[in-house]
Amino acid sequence: MDPKQHWESVYRTKGERDVSWFETLPAVSLQMIEAAGLTPETCVVDVGGGDSRLVDTLVARGLDCLAVLDVSGAALHRAQERLGDQAAALTWIEADVTAGWTLKPMDVWHDRAVFHFLTTPEDRARYRFHLRQTLKAEGTVIVATFALDGPETCSGLPVARYSPETLAAELGNEFRLVESVPHEHRTPWGTVQPFVYARFIRVVPEAPILSGKDATAPSVFSPVTVLTEAKRQKNLAELRVPSVCVLDPDGDIVRWLRRTGRGTRSGTWGCYHTELYEFDLDGTRIGIVGCAVGAPFAVLMAEQMFVCGCDLLVSITSSGQIAKIAEPPYFVLVTRALRDEGTSYHYQPVARFAEANSVLLDGAGPALRAAGIPVLEGASWTTDAPFRETPAAVASAEREGILAVEMESAALYAFAEARGKAVLCFAHVTNTMGQSDREFEKGHEDGVIQSLRVIGAVAGLRLNRRSLPYDQG
Repeated sequence: MDPKQHWESVYRTKGERDVSWFETLPAVSLQMIEAAGLTPETCVVDVGGGDSRLVDTLVARGLDCLAVLDVSGAALHRAQERLGDQAAALTWIEADVTAGWTLKPMDVWHDRAVFHFLTTPEDRARYRFHLRQTLKAEGTVIVATFALDGPETCSGLPVARYSPETLAAELGNEFRLVESVPHEHRTPWGTVQPFVYARFIRVVPEAPILSGKDATAPSVFSPVTVLTEAKRQKNLAELRVPSVCVLDPDGDIVRWLRRTGRGTRSGTWGCYHTELYEFDLDGTRIGIVGCAVGAPFAVLMAEQMFVCGCDLLVSITSSGQIAKIAEPPYFVLVTRALRDEGTSYHYQPVARFAEANSVLLDGAGPALRAAGIPVLEGASWTTDAPFRETPAAVASAEREGILAVEMESAALYAFAEARGKAVLCFAHVTNTMGQSDREFEKGHEDGVIQSLRVIGAVAGLRLNRRSLPYDQG
């Protein structure tokens, strides 16, 4: 008989008080859940909860973010009938804990007397997989099993017995043992069963992106090193870019310049990865690189541009709409960017946002208004993973007052602050992340004419210091 058939038979043929694990009040479980910091907002999953009365107690305390998982549908049905209308707000999962199931991240994983039935390494590995998938960082795990002197079987099935130490070894280093409680459970017919309850905290390992960073330390590898070799290998007479440069991640402006013959490929740009085009805009010589998408690529270009004589870098990137404040397309002057990418942490200490330079912002707003260009101002969200913009992440960004999501601004602003360089980022909001018809429409000439107007309006902005061309530095 497979496990599901076994447990369905148990719950269909035996009453609540006819099974050894019945408890009127799950006192030790509640004590440990309370120690974890129980609030009405706490999300708890009761693994193997069946018709346990733990869920009744938690509902009575005002919790509604509750899930009960059990292999037996009959057991779950008992609990649902007992709760009546209150059961509808809860999540009920009929599945073996080692099988395929999913649940949103939870604060507490509670398991009274399931883990000790997993007598093979393969089953325990699948249990740990679901535990890691389901429990939040710094969440609580409560596991109760038969103690080392407990029964060797339960409900006719073999079990494994544990001490707090052997339980900790099974769960692994990711879970830190906080407390353990020996408990003598008395069955409805008076038999004593020694249990051990153990509470663990999920330890959050320090992410490499945040560890060992010193933004003030010099780098072994530098843009000068790269450009020196590029100049030699490409037989360039000099390395130079115009004082105003543009990053065009979508490549629309560069393609338009090539198509119309208004841009010429630079013969003094030594970058191994890209071509730089030059063109005149209202009497100002501009250098532009297309299709440098994402934070690492954008900063790779910025480092080299400023070494070669750039004084102002403007980034105009296609962006997704977060706050529904206008109908796309429109421009947002990014005043600060949420650092949900990796590159910025190599340039600045940990912080939630990277800030635009206030001097440049003070100049940009009036310059844009004087040119009659409608541009909104506000925060953006910089991500490394556009196809992981989940509903929860989007909602969180909107609550934080963020206007758009893009892939470069936070890194460019962190770089700019670290290096003392002039960088301005614009989010060209062109889409609602695939949630509407006719997305990514930028308007006439793919928005190039409007983008050039934006660039022209701010091209005269500078910081006090100037970047020397490579050959003079």
